[in-house]
Amino acid sequence: MRNFIIVSVLLLCAFNLHARSDWKGKVVDEQGQPVEFANVAVLSRADSTVVCGTVTDEDGNFNLTTSERDGIMMVAILGYRTVYLAPVDGSVITLKADTALLESAVATAVMPKTRLTGEGLQTSVRGSVLENAGSANDVLARTPGLIKGQNGLEVIGKGSPLVYINGRKLTDPSELNRLQSNEIQSIEVITNPGAQYDATVRSVVRIRTIKRQGDGFGFTLNASDSQSPRLKTHNDPEAGLNVNFRTGGLDFFAGVHYEHFIMSQESDITKQTFGENLLFKEEGSIWGEGIEQNFHGNAGVNWQIADNHFLGGKIEWGRTPDARSFTEIDDNAYENGVLVDKLKTTSSDRIGDRTPGSLGANIYYNGLIGGKLGVDINLDYYGVGSSTFNESTETSTMTHDAHIQSKSSSDSRMYAVKAVLSYPLGPGQLQLGTEETFTRRNDAYTITLQSIPSSNARIGEN
Repeated sequence: MRNFIIVSVLLLCAFNLHARSDWKGKVVDEQGQPVEFANVAVLSRADSTVVCGTVTDEDGNFNLTTSERDGIMMVAILGYRTVYLAPVDGSVITLKADTALLESAVATAVMPKTRLTGEGLQTSVRGSVLENAGSANDVLARTPGLIKGQNGLEVIGKGSPLVYINGRKLTDPSELNRLQSNEIQSIEVITNPGAQYDATVRSVVRIRTIKRQGDGFGFTLNASDSQSPRLKTHNDPEAGLNVNFRTGGLDFFAGVHYEHFIMSQESDITKQTFGENLLFKEEGSIWGEGIEQNFHGNAGVNWQIADNHFLGGKIEWGRTPDARSFTEIDDNAYENGVLVDKLKTTSSDRIGDRTPGSLGANIYYNGLIGGKLGVDINLDYYGVGSSTFNESTETSTMTHDAHIQSKSSSDSRMYAVKAVLSYPLGPGQLQLGTEETFTRRNDAYTITLQSIPSSNARIGEN
């Protein structure tokens, strides 16, 4: 018996090892020269999502380990045509030059240069063809180590990254659309973040901008509307306005965004339960509708004191003046084909006596002192509060009817400070810092149903 168990375990281990594939290879150009820092990723055939990936080394070599047995390998780098092929271990992949792009690069700019740093890959943007890519999102999609997937920007094999611009954490994704490619100095992709980041952070992208030139005023205005072709009342307008004023090294900015959307659901449900000489069946329908309005705003200032010194602050606020939903469920219960109960449940949710809102603020400094000592300081505050009222009614032909009302409210506050000093040491960096977070939260819940007691909770964490 013991020998049988040992053999079984060995077979299981062999099966698990066999289930994972190691694909090694090399990427070269048409002259047979190695192509370094090319993105190599394995995509799922079902939906083209990134299963795993890596970047070629200075000799053009790559090594992938994955459990995907039937994926598609993609090899991509700026200046060459993207290649899609079936993964083959030990293959040499030849990339053909993107002639149109290279001809443009000869006339206007050079190809971007990527180098290894103590933490990841740093790609220069200024003076390269990436300088004319469009927005920051367009640049990031063409940067070694990054790929644009179905869920947005991803670091190959690491998922969605944490993004910093001049040492300030990005909280508004639309800022990447407003930041133009010709304002970016370099992009660094970190695939193995150090202790200065939260343990849940798997990858980081640092964007460094150039010192902006010229003064003046600018703005962007956008508006859109989506209309349901079946329901006339279901239209979702959305609009945003962003303004910017620059003088010297100071950038003053502000923006406001409004959105309104309606959600609806219409479903039929059927459920059958089989037992000995018993067939229990439920048939019914679900109808629901929800409406919500949101306002968001921000204002702040960025001061680029010099190429390696950045100071600034930002305030963000949000408010939900209208949020309500309604659901109705009709359910008929049958036992061996005989109707035994008719149930109807209606429930509604709406804003209580306090309009949901949020307020956030950030002050930051990021700089390089003496050309080597890096200083990164962030002070943050975030507060959010809300109140919700719920009402549910259930009627039944077999049991008693029920009417329940409940109310919940919450109020949360967070204060945080983070300071990191860094100094180059050999091939890496010596880092010293601290991060302090203080949170306070109050919750209250009341309900008319006597079997469930009301509750009040106060939570403090340092």
